[in-house]
Amino acid sequence: MRKKLVIIGAVAVAVAAGGGFAAWKMLSSKPAEAGSGAAVAEPAPAEEGEKAADGHGSGEGESATGGNVGNFVEVGPIYLPILGKRGIEQNISVTVVIEVDGKEASDKVEKLKPRLADALINDLYGALRSPASGRELIDISAIKGRIEKKAQEVLGEGIVKDVLFKNVSQVPL
Repeated sequence: MRKKLVIIGAVAVAVAAGGGFAAWKMLSSKPAEAGSGAAVAEPAPAEEGEKAADGHGSGEGESATGGNVGNFVEVGPIYLPILGKRGIEQNISVTVVIEVDGKEASDKVEKLKPRLADALINDLYGALRSPASGRELIDISAIKGRIEKKAQEVLGEGIVKDVLFKNVSQVPL
């Protein structure tokens, strides 16, 4: 009887290990690359003002309400320390989205994205101070104003329509 229990236990462990390995391989596998024999269908680009297959639109053109929403260019994530009395007390990560009018302006932002990220880091580095206790949230509206001003300087007046936050993460140390 004892021998049967040991064999059943060993089989159960082997099955669990095999299932775990198979799940790990499926979750960690990369999508098929070009030339590997597997075809990957890519969605057709949506025309301006047209909704893409996922129903979200192309990132430019008209919104569902009919207004012109412009083009969006993501900058970041940008990682910054927040300084306090003891040095670096927190770290923040910010992903910024710049809204511009038209493809030409969008292309300009894409071309100048490294210069813009550098200017934002240089402007915000050290300018952000930790609140008194070091645990309160930072003033996002103040950061947004600084980012908008610096983006106008780097990209030129009239290019930036709006500055949006896609992601903000604040981590106390």
